[in-house]
Amino acid sequence: MQALAPSTVAHSAAPNNQGSNSSNDSVWDLSAYNGIEVDLGAGDGKLYTLILKDEESQDKRDDGREKAGISWEADFRASKGFEDRIGEEVVGNKVWIPWHVLKPTYRGKEKGDRGGIKPDQIRRIGLMTRSFFGTQQGDFRLEIRSIMARYHSSEVADSTVNVQR
Repeated sequence: MQALAPSTVAHSAAPNNQGSNSSNDSVWDLSAYNGIEVDLGAGDGKLYTLILKDEESQDKRDDGREKAGISWEADFRASKGFEDRIGEEVVGNKVWIPWHVLKPTYRGKEKGDRGGIKPDQIRRIGLMTRSFFGTQQGDFRLEIRSIMARYHSSEVADSTVNVQR
């Protein structure tokens, strides 16, 4: 995933999204797992956001697209690694995001306690980079090896690797 993050929008979240291409009828039951693991290759040191949706929007916009609804988000930082890549295999890193660290948001703003994500009702999975209100901008590049639901032992499940709170 790579692109140029908008830098002309002052003081905004300025998102760039990449998401799953599921229809509203697709639901993934991930209740056998206790979180999501993102396996990264080389990165650029910037913040990214994993976004999950567990509700189907009942309302549609005039153009037929789904209206915004509650999303569950966790921010993580991708380790730098492109400079050292020439002629070497990039080992990369894994980001572990347990269900309990996902925060409910509406259009990027926290919405308080919503009772926790429903892992048996996952309808959409996506990644986003944003300006974080002007704290980062410009080109971004992130190699993603995989995104998968995982079950980790309680020892690992209680830790979060690279997740920003």
